[in-house]
Amino acid sequence: MKRKFAFIITLLLVSIALCHAQDEGKTKSSECRYWIDIVKEQPDGYMVDDNGDVKISTAEGLAWLISEVNGLNGCEPDNFNGRTVTLTNDLTMIKDTINYVEDGLDHVFTPIGNRANRFMGTFDGAGHKINWLFVLAIEDEINNRFDAGLFGYLYHGTVKNLTLNKGCLCVGSVFPEELLWFAGGFVGISDSLSLVDNCTYKMGASSCTCQANSLVGGFVGLNRNSIVRNCAYIIDWPSLHIDLNGAGLVGRNLCEGGYADAVVENSFIYGKLLGSYSVRNVGGIVCFNETIPNENGKKAIVRNCYSKLLDYLVGFEDQGCIVANNSENSVVEYCYADLSKQYYNAGLFGTNNGEAHYCTEFKPYQSTGFLVEPVVINNIEIYDMLEALNSWISIQDENIHYREWIPGGFGEWWVDVPENIISSKTAIYPNPGGDVMNIRTSLRNCTLQVYDMQGRMVHQQKITNDVTSVDASNWQRGTYIWELKMENGKLKVEEGKWVKL
Repeated sequence: MKRKFAFIITLLLVSIALCHAQDEGKTKSSECRYWIDIVKEQPDGYMVDDNGDVKISTAEGLAWLISEVNGLNGCEPDNFNGRTVTLTNDLTMIKDTINYVEDGLDHVFTPIGNRANRFMGTFDGAGHKINWLFVLAIEDEINNRFDAGLFGYLYHGTVKNLTLNKGCLCVGSVFPEELLWFAGGFVGISDSLSLVDNCTYKMGASSCTCQANSLVGGFVGLNRNSIVRNCAYIIDWPSLHIDLNGAGLVGRNLCEGGYADAVVENSFIYGKLLGSYSVRNVGGIVCFNETIPNENGKKAIVRNCYSKLLDYLVGFEDQGCIVANNSENSVVEYCYADLSKQYYNAGLFGTNNGEAHYCTEFKPYQSTGFLVEPVVINNIEIYDMLEALNSWISIQDENIHYREWIPGGFGEWWVDVPENIISSKTAIYPNPGGDVMNIRTSLRNCTLQVYDMQGRMVHQQKITNDVTSVDASNWQRGTYIWELKMENGKLKVEEGKWVKL
């Protein structure tokens, strides 16, 4: 599979090189073609209401947003400040998903917004997906300071409730050293109180950079004095980063100017971050977590996140499964990483000159994980990762919406989990456990029944509270089946296994 995917990456990079060769007599079929050249006037899938808010229902409608924001195809640049763009359908950005490389290069997406024309509105995906988005950074855009992503530059803006599914963010240009630029699946630069919230990244070739002087993140290249939260990078088919400076979620989480923290929180990565032995500075969650000293005590912060990397990090200098480089005055707290695949001494951090509180390794087990060292929340020691993540949420300001972590196949957070699990949010913990089994659920008027592996019921109890403790001190060691049934005892709504040590 790795060999096949390496071929795909090579094909993409070769194809980008061909896109640059337009002055060398190449045929039309080998040229890259851009959406901005396909859609040159406002299509039916782009509807504007009396308030200036926009609803987008087609791929052509999304492509027209580029021209509106960037000032192309005869449009005056529009930053959408104070207005909302909403998706009303799932979008597929190519026509041929079988020959996706060739068709992707025939439908190249120019990022919405750039350093000259920033997007300052709200983009609400409304729970929809954008499928097969191809964004390429190439030399033709060098004069525009090309920052790559669905959005090139987000300023005081918001991107939320959106999934990017399959496709490619491919960075292949050779940029001069003085032009540091950024790439992310959702946003190249998220700046000055911007927000990326409740988004999921299930791309294919998430990025493939071949030149230094760039910073790449699965979600955001540069997160400056802004927030990334409730976001998930989930492997859908073999995903790959080939970066000189990169991370699964955010390339550079930067606090400067002292007016706001830079925050990455309540998010995770479940996938691959690979490179060559020339790669430097690769982080599971963040590459550079950096605070510029200020008098207001604002910081770069990474918190309540985890990374489960499905392959080892390679390269030299800094590799960290949580953060590659945590600078002085920066904070990483309540973050966890699975180190079981790391054969080349990659740990939680590459370099840590800042603060790290309650960051530890975890061991995966079914739908949760065991922390190697306990974390302390509200003076309670917690060894279960799922419980720790949700306990952190429980003590936060109720005015801020954090997604609650739920059990499922490991790495499935709230995405693609059966609807009944989403509605009930049931968790049995710690698992494995000792003399006490705790059950947390939003269900009411139901009964917990526990059976041993011979089918004998060992316990039955009505559930009346959010959290219920079960005395398991008289149970023998082994595996038990638990079931939640509605009050009539006939409808089973939840089930699972619990292990007593």
